Amino acid sequence: MVTFSMPIAEQTYRTGFYEMGRTTVDLDVMAHAVAVSRKHQVGAPFDFVEETKVNTAFGEGSLRVYSMKGGSLDKSGLLGAKAQYQDIYIAVLLVPQENRTLFAVSQDDNFGPLRKTTDEERKKSLKNEAQAFFATMTVSQAPD
Repeated sequence: MVTFSMPIAEQTYRTGFYEMGRTTVDLDVMAHAVAVSRKHQVGAPFDFVEETKVNTAFGEGSLRVYSMKGGSLDKSGLLGAKAQYQDIYIAVLLVPQENRTLFAVSQDDNFGPLRKTTDEERKKSLKNEAQAFFATMTVSQAPD
């Protein structure tokens, strides 16, 4: 797997590809593997929320949203309370090709009660960010 990661404060964006030779890959397993970016996220509950089929420059893809319990990038909490990792959403765009799967991941913890955003607004923003970041990706065909 080759990835490019761009962490910015409480946001992280990753894109890359996983080469799998002539075998197929379980997209749920791959989505979980590419969504985890911090040590505390390993083993955290990771649940499928929704999926949308999308067309990209590299073919048809699966744009998925997952929730992760305690998966925020940093700890936070109310004044006077113990800071904890918060529950978050992560958008994962997967585009399977013949011998590889391209992906983009978007996680933005700058949402929540202080910004008064709804879950639907959060998920929509994450999906838009993942697609926009993926659109900047260029991939050349490797020689066989």
